[in-house]
Amino acid sequence: MADSRKRGRISLRHVVEDSSLTPLTETSRSGSAKSISTEAAGGRAPSRIAEPPVARKSDRTRHALIYAAERLFGEFGIDAVGLRAIAEAANQRNSNAVQYHFGDKLELLKAIFELREGQLQPERQAMLDQGEAQGRLGDVRWLLRVCFEPNFKLYRERHEISYLKLHAAYLTTHRPRGVPHPVDYDSPNSVAFRRAIQLLGKRLAFLGERRLWLRLESVGEMFLSALIQHAARKEELNLPIDELFEDSIEMMAAAIVAPPTR
Repeated sequence: MADSRKRGRISLRHVVEDSSLTPLTETSRSGSAKSISTEAAGGRAPSRIAEPPVARKSDRTRHALIYAAERLFGEFGIDAVGLRAIAEAANQRNSNAVQYHFGDKLELLKAIFELREGQLQPERQAMLDQGEAQGRLGDVRWLLRVCFEPNFKLYRERHEISYLKLHAAYLTTHRPRGVPHPVDYDSPNSVAFRRAIQLLGKRLAFLGERRLWLRLESVGEMFLSALIQHAARKEELNLPIDELFEDSIEMMAAAIVAPPTR
């Protein structure tokens, strides 16, 4: 039975030792879907993505859990990762650390979104300010940049893919279930993001609200998949990263403005 368990699980040690789980230096190139049990874990505006210092021990623990969960959710899927596995990957001796700090998995997911969107918001706001000064707030391509370029810079400038992979997993499994993102409620971390979406809605009023949101989710998955595939693909087979982003913006713009079939 022990041999059977060993063959059927992914070793936590292997997951934790993988360089893709090092905080803020994530370079994982795995694109395959995996499962994990509770015992196995594992012009443009200038960039303003910043990580505030974490002082208190409880805050450090929360951040460790958030980043461990982000990586595991992105790598294995949100449903497949147990709370104990997250605690182990974050090097927490208390196997109930996630429950203590967040309550449950969905509250942890919310905390990941709030932290990351808070980091991305200053750049989104700067791009909105720049767009207003340049008269571009009615430009679909510019508004798509406001929504997605800060995420792109996480990958291009900081070589982080885990949040993009988590976001892709969320769009596939949890958003259809009604699990909210900070753009869905009055979060202080999504003010600029919500403003960009509101401007898109005004520009694309012919779509109606429901179709607009469905298209935003579809083009968002298109964008995330392009970057995730770029991270997994051999360098010689890739487009230059900036060229890939520009191609993605053009494809997204073409898709989101297409007239409804009826």
